Amino acid sequence: MLTVRGGARLGYANVTIAFAVLQASAEALSVRAGALGAVSFRPDEVVSIEPFVWVPVLAWGLRVVHTRDDAPAVVRFWCIGSPRRLRDRVLAAGFVPSAPATSAVAPEGYALSPVGAAPRRRGLDVGHGG
Repeated sequence: MLTVRGGARLGYANVTIAFAVLQASAEALSVRAGALGAVSFRPDEVVSIEPFVWVPVLAWGLRVVHTRDDAPAVVRFWCIGSPRRLRDRVLAAGFVPSAPATSAVAPEGYALSPVGAAPRRRGLDVGHGG
């Protein structure tokens, strides 16, 4: 099992580096974020684990694109070190996302629409009729 300490964003709230823990195994990926709580996913609930960079070294990490309506739409883990290397370590620990891209939950107020798929609605309905 992989265990890494860092920071996290669950929904619209953040905890800084050292107050969150990411754990990965073949069965689950979880992010524990202190007072914000925790979220855990099975591989069939995750579409992808994507490295992101806002400000190199200061604000980078992994974004979890998932399918669960009962989990925060935004799940990010801030890390020290390379986000790509961390993603590779999660995959090496056996956690391999297997959910189809068409089932991804869009963050509140954002439309997430894979090519050829209707976006899923969550929170704000941005520019969709019906």
